[in-house]
Amino acid sequence: MVLRMLFKVLPVGLLLMANLVSAERLCFSIAKTYYEQLYCELEFRGAGSSLPGFYDFQRNNEMTQALLLKGPVKRLGVDLAMPVSSTKNTSSDTSATVQIFNDVAQNSCALIGPTIKCDSRTYHYSPNQRNASLHGEALTDKNLMNMPAFTASRSDELAVNGYVATAYEHYLEKMLSIGLAEATMSYGSFAYLFDDLNKKDVDFNARFEKMFFYLKKDKQQLAISVGRQPPATLVIDDCFFLQRLWVCERARKNYLYKSTD
Repeated sequence: MVLRMLFKVLPVGLLLMANLVSAERLCFSIAKTYYEQLYCELEFRGAGSSLPGFYDFQRNNEMTQALLLKGPVKRLGVDLAMPVSSTKNTSSDTSATVQIFNDVAQNSCALIGPTIKCDSRTYHYSPNQRNASLHGEALTDKNLMNMPAFTASRSDELAVNGYVATAYEHYLEKMLSIGLAEATMSYGSFAYLFDDLNKKDVDFNARFEKMFFYLKKDKQQLAISVGRQPPATLVIDDCFFLQRLWVCERARKNYLYKSTD
C-alpha cells in the first residue's frame, strides 16, 4: 500500500498515530485504472521500491506506466497487458451516466444531514465500520467479491450500461461488508475501469476479486478512521438511487446511504 512508504521513515513512537488513516487514502481506493491497480498490488507485495510515488506514477501516460511496471510484475509472475490504442472517449465524468437513475427518485426524496427520506423509507448514512462491528467472516477468504458475470456483447450499449449499474451496486455492497463505505470509487470511475480492463482484455471479475483481497488485508492491518459525517453542503442533486442504495458524490468522494429495513 502507498502509505507503507511513509510508515518506513516515521519514528516508532508515531507509528500508531500514523496507522489511523482515512479510508480514501488506501491505495486500491484511489486506483482508477488497470495500471494504477497493478501499482497498488506491487506496493502491497513489497515489490514497488523501484516505482515512483503513486501520484507521480499517475501523471505518466499509459505507455510509460506500463514500462515502469514491466520489470516488477515480471519478477512476481504477474501478467501485464500493454496499452491498446483507442479513439473511444472513456471519460469518468458521471453527469450523463447517473442521470438515468435520478429522474423519478429525486422528486420524492429529501436529503437531511445523515439521512435521505423518501415517501415510505428512510436511508441512513453509512460511515466506515471498525472491524469489531463487522460480520465474523467479513475479512476472511470466505467473503469474496463474486462480481456478477457480463454475458452480453460489448457492442450492446444498453446491456453494458445495465450491467455496469448492477455490478456497481454489488461492488458497493461488498465494500460495505468490510466496513469501507468511505473508500468506494464513484460510478464514473467504476464505469471507466470496466472499459479500461475490457479494452486491454483483462478479466474484470478477476481483477476486482484481487482488489477486494488486498483491501481486506489492509482493513485487517490498519486502523481506519470511522465516524465521519457527510458534508453539510451535500444536496439531493449530488445523489442517485440504485436498487438498494443511495450514492452521493461531492468533491470526488462517495457518500453512501442505506435503508436498515
